[in-house]
Amino acid sequence: MYKLFLSRVRFIQKRFLREISKNTLCVFLIFASGSGVCHAQTTYLKWKKEAVYGIGTCHYFGDMGGKQLGGASFGTDEFDMKNLRPVVRIGIKQNILGWLAINSQLSYTRINQDDSKSAKIWQHARNLQFSTNIVEASVIAETRLWYKNFKFNNKKSFVEYYVALGAGLFYYNPTTKYEGKKYNLRQVGTEGQGLIPNSKTYSIVAACLPVGGGFRFGLSSRTTLFLEAVYRYTTTDYIDDVSSNYPDFYKLTGSENTLASKLSYRGNDAYPAGSRRGNPSVKDSYVFFQIGLSKAIGNGRLSRL
Repeated sequence: MYKLFLSRVRFIQKRFLREISKNTLCVFLIFASGSGVCHAQTTYLKWKKEAVYGIGTCHYFGDMGGKQLGGASFGTDEFDMKNLRPVVRIGIKQNILGWLAINSQLSYTRINQDDSKSAKIWQHARNLQFSTNIVEASVIAETRLWYKNFKFNNKKSFVEYYVALGAGLFYYNPTTKYEGKKYNLRQVGTEGQGLIPNSKTYSIVAACLPVGGGFRFGLSSRTTLFLEAVYRYTTTDYIDDVSSNYPDFYKLTGSENTLASKLSYRGNDAYPAGSRRGNPSVKDSYVFFQIGLSKAIGNGRLSRL
């Protein structure tokens, strides 16, 4: 009887110790996983792929425009709030690492300028005007400079600053209106393109080098807000159809009354053959100021910050 009782006690002891061991392990696992949960609650891991949508304004810098009469230049005669034009953008962003992303995007804007509205009086005599669509396809690398994780509305969020550098191609084709009709300036040849020996019309596709930076903020688990300014250096000086000098159309065609001469100089004075029309040493450029959203595509996340 005693032996039976003793064996029963030993059985209970072993079971008790086994249960204690199991519970201790459970507590340890819960504690460990709890630590992980706390870490996850303050760490936002980016999605691998995001759709990007942006809107904003574009400002062009070239041989026409600059500060307008009654405008605000903000420290430079080349920038004026009145010259801002709408721009839209769509794209796909691939987050390679937590601090590095590749943004493939397509942007559209339409710019126009008019010498008669310029604060530069000498441009009034030239009296030129142009407008063009710009359709840009670019690939831009975004590199994070600084970031911070935190909670926003009790959800994981983050804020970061980044710099951007990329390359792209864009389409443009300047036109103007004259005596109620619309003319393609490239085809007209306002600087003697196609008439001057060995000269060619300029291409309507040019390269650009986007350089800039921005700010990004996590609105929710799958949606991010961004603000950015990206300047575009370009390889063309003909976004506005103005680059070098007034050609001598009389020598080229035997007349100064051609459509090309009328659209090359639209002032009331005598046609200024051979004088400066633009500045060929500085290429045209433009800048995008944008606000937008990026939304996660799929369910893949990066494993590190």
